[in-house]
Amino acid sequence: MGLRPEYPRLLSGLPADLSTKLFDNAKLVQLSAAKILFRAGATDDGCYRVEHGLLKVTIASRSGA
Repeated sequence: MGLRPEYPRLLSGLPADLSTKLFDNAKLVQLSAAKILFRAGATDDGCYRVEHGLLKVTIASRSGA
């Protein structure tokens, strides 16, 4: 059994079957500070939801800027 959204109003604009499918095969991931969830170009195709804490997204250009 996958994770279910606890806040259905967050996904209330989506058809019920689609919002359910987003989390059907979800896996719980716990990261400590400064750990990387995934890198650009990774083959992950998951749907992520932050339940506690913050997630920082950083993107660098090819030149490193």
